[in-house]
Amino acid sequence: MKKNIVPSGHPKNEVAIVKTYADTLLQTMREPFLVLNSSLKAVYFNKPFERRFRLKRKSVIGISIAEMGELRFADSEFLKRLRLVSKTGKGFEAYELRLKCGHRGNCIFKVNARGLRLPKDALKNISSAAVKFDGSKFILLGFEDISEKKIFSEQFSITESRFRKLFESAKVGILVLDALTGEVLDVNEHSVKMFGYPLPEVLGKRVWELEAVKDVKQAKNALKQLQNNKIVRIPDMPLKTKDGRTLHVEFASNVYGYNHLKVIQCQLRDITDKLRAQEALRISEERYRRIFDEGVLGMAISDRQLHFIKVNRRFCRMLGYSEKELKKRTFKDISHPASLEKDIRNIRLMLDGKKTSYQTVKRYIRKDGEIIWANTHVNYIRGGNGQSDFLQALVEDITTQKTAEIKLQINAAKYRGLYDSISDGIVRFDLQGKFLECNSSFRKMLGYSMKNLGKLSYYQVTSEKNRSAQDARLKEQVLKRGYTNLYEESFIKKDGGELSCEAKLWLTRDSQGKPESVWGVIRDVTRRKMTEAALQSSESKYRGLYDSIKDGIEMTDVHGRFVESNKAYQEMLGYTDKELKKMTYHDITPEKWRDIELDILTNQLLKQGFSGEYEKEYIRKDGTVFPVSSRLWMIRDEKGHPIGSWGIVRDITERKKIERLKDDFASLASHQLRTPLTGTKWLVETIQDGQLGPLTQKQKEYVDNIYQTNERMIQLVSDMLDVIHLESGKVAFAREPVPVCEVLDNLIVMLKTAAEKRQVKIVVDCGRLHSPKIVADSKRLQTVLECLVSNAIEYSPTGKDVFVEVVEEPDTVSFIVKDSGIGIPKAEQEHIFERFYRASNAKSQKANGTGLGLAIAQMLAKEMGGLITFKSEEGKGSDFILRMPVRGRPKTD
Repeated sequence: MKKNIVPSGHPKNEVAIVKTYADTLLQTMREPFLVLNSSLKAVYFNKPFERRFRLKRKSVIGISIAEMGELRFADSEFLKRLRLVSKTGKGFEAYELRLKCGHRGNCIFKVNARGLRLPKDALKNISSAAVKFDGSKFILLGFEDISEKKIFSEQFSITESRFRKLFESAKVGILVLDALTGEVLDVNEHSVKMFGYPLPEVLGKRVWELEAVKDVKQAKNALKQLQNNKIVRIPDMPLKTKDGRTLHVEFASNVYGYNHLKVIQCQLRDITDKLRAQEALRISEERYRRIFDEGVLGMAISDRQLHFIKVNRRFCRMLGYSEKELKKRTFKDISHPASLEKDIRNIRLMLDGKKTSYQTVKRYIRKDGEIIWANTHVNYIRGGNGQSDFLQALVEDITTQKTAEIKLQINAAKYRGLYDSISDGIVRFDLQGKFLECNSSFRKMLGYSMKNLGKLSYYQVTSEKNRSAQDARLKEQVLKRGYTNLYEESFIKKDGGELSCEAKLWLTRDSQGKPESVWGVIRDVTRRKMTEAALQSSESKYRGLYDSIKDGIEMTDVHGRFVESNKAYQEMLGYTDKELKKMTYHDITPEKWRDIELDILTNQLLKQGFSGEYEKEYIRKDGTVFPVSSRLWMIRDEKGHPIGSWGIVRDITERKKIERLKDDFASLASHQLRTPLTGTKWLVETIQDGQLGPLTQKQKEYVDNIYQTNERMIQLVSDMLDVIHLESGKVAFAREPVPVCEVLDNLIVMLKTAAEKRQVKIVVDCGRLHSPKIVADSKRLQTVLECLVSNAIEYSPTGKDVFVEVVEEPDTVSFIVKDSGIGIPKAEQEHIFERFYRASNAKSQKANGTGLGLAIAQMLAKEMGGLITFKSEEGKGSDFILRMPVRGRPKTD
């Protein structure tokens, strides 16, 4: 503020205008102010001052500020400062005074003082101020009411103090971070104790730079989420302590403003123990669930009305029901009527609160009607937290035990008879060897009565040469470990003869566990001793049999070295036993067979313990090669480890010659038999057609008989050749996708005439076939089905249907041919696939037939990896089933 409001030299009217302006300005100021002269007396105040302090002019104007009693300006320091302002003209600011403000009571004001220099008459006419001025020095006092601010400040200070106390005393870790940088601004004491890091290692660092943070990426992502979403909660954040432990904390944070700064308050609640408790609870619940589901006892939970709520697998197996079936039943439905009344009575007592559990032995009724005994313990569990009460039953199947008890009671009377009739001798004697009891077998062995044995001791009836060993055995084995090993003993019979026996002793103890007596089981091995002697004498006989057998027998170790062989094997190869023991299996096997034989050893002998019969060649000592058939068996030690193999080998040179003769015969039959038969057929057909002239009725019958006989001969030769070719293994089989329905359609067309002739209808059902194709030989498959269906047509009654059903299973397709014909007699069914065999009732119905059809069909089926089976009842018909693998027979070399 300028010291001179109106400069000297201005016109008077301008001074008047300025005075008026100044008075208006001062009166319109909102804050109270007071003007003092150099004597500190009030010379002017504005309306806000008058309203705030409720003072009249007469009690202010001309009054010294120190004497304004009610206002309490008489503050020595304040007055001292005012005098200094009056003297120097230099003001002061923000001096706090507590003044009385009318009805509001004491208020706190911040007072500002300014020194002014004005003309003597500057304030003379303002507001008619009747004050004697003593100079041109004035003091302007401005008053700012800071009561509310002061109260707010004090309250804020109190609040901040309380917050600090809360901050430091909180039982959770609290971190205050800079929201923009992530730097740690403050940390409470609990955080320091929780993690063990002192404040200097934490303050000023960004949160992901803290050593406690295990997952830096997670911390950075959390800061970004806070910057975007203001609030972040992480249920489980792993942090590490100063000593290396891992703590799991629940992290919750939010962003707020503080002193023009955005900060993040993070709360870290240690949930490590909680997680451990939860994990322990989970493990406990899992353990209970496993105990419930996999327990050896049956467990069931039911409501108060005895309806099953939950049952375990053991309970289901025990009663033969599924869990779903049991949940539709009650405890009463499975209880035997004889046990139910007692159960109901006990359950009623539990429901009335008079019992909490009961145990009983009762009977249950299984699903199949069988009765089982069970030890049942039922608990009444009262539900908590709004859950319903329920009953829990633990059920132990004691059927075997109960049956044994019943049988024991029944057999108690029979015990003595069994005890006396058992072939082994049973004896009991005390520790001094005195006989206490024995069965009749022991008495008969030695020729004594019980009365006579009662006067003797066990040691007196044993051979004298064995008595010292018997004493040692009793001390070292019976008394120390409670039993002896099986040992040989010689007893002296009443007639003085010796009896060779095997014996084993057991110690019995009294109720205090002290040794009481010894039980012994004695077996007469005199006959076995004789047998052993006979066995030794028969060893030479065995060797003679072993060496005289015509097939070669050899034994090799796991490396293929010969261990043993019979004479037939040695003669077959031309080596002696001594020479063979220096050789290996590979030395007599041509190179071309070694890989084949290795495959047999690997995939047959090692896997199943034996091989199928297979053919190979041997090299004799003179270098000649000859064919053999061989079969091997694995030899294992007592632990099951392979130690070698036995092999039976047969020289098949002669058989190979016969096979060649068969091939020659097949060739001969094809040309020398089929050709004239085919010519005969052509000639007969020429005669039948009348090309050689008309035939009488009698001639026609003869010619027809010749034709049918020739047809049977052609079929017989054809069937025989098929058998020869199949046995030789030279028939090639295709492995190709075969459309099943198409094969059956062709079959129906082919057999349509034969079916119509018999007035039989063929009904085909492929409804249960999912895959339209199988891998097989289409031509051979049709041949097999033709045989089965044509037989069904041939032996079905006129007007009946023949059914062909196709059923697909996981790995096979079954062709089921059903007829309602003559069936096969039960006594003849095992021969039905033999060559040239025909059932007796089939012969009587149809004279024709070679008896090779089913034999050839079975051979063809097996070559394709399939099999024909049947079910038949005489007079009711037959079901022939051809099962074929979906993917065909595995390809072999």
